[in-house]
Amino acid sequence: MNSKQLAVVVFVLLAGFIGAAIAIRYPSRNSANQISPSPDPAAPLQSPAASPDGTTVPRAFDKLPSAMTASTSGTQPVTSQPATVPSVQSSPATTPPANPSPSPSPSPSPTPRSSPSPPGVRALW
Repeated sequence: MNSKQLAVVVFVLLAGFIGAAIAIRYPSRNSANQISPSPDPAAPLQSPAASPDGTTVPRAFDKLPSAMTASTSGTQPVTSQPATVPSVQSSPATTPPANPSPSPSPSPSPTPRSSPSPPGVRALW
């Protein structure tokens, strides 16, 4: 890793830590996960809201169609099936024919590279 890449990595990490510190110190005022304070801290928490006639108001998931709710009636137990392994026909190993006259191939002239990255790795800049 050259010095330019190292500088970019250090900068990104530093920016991430600074951003996290700012987000922790100054949370968003309209954050969806922020707990809104109750008007009266001494008031007890009310679990499902009661309608004027004294019955509880149905929650949103109570109104789902029956096809969307989980039902265990009529389900069958899962039976495990033994795994079948296909047989593989192995052929006898063949030796490659020996090369009777190895011809020396001319080595390609090295091309100058713009970056010192290893082969197969593309330079970032």
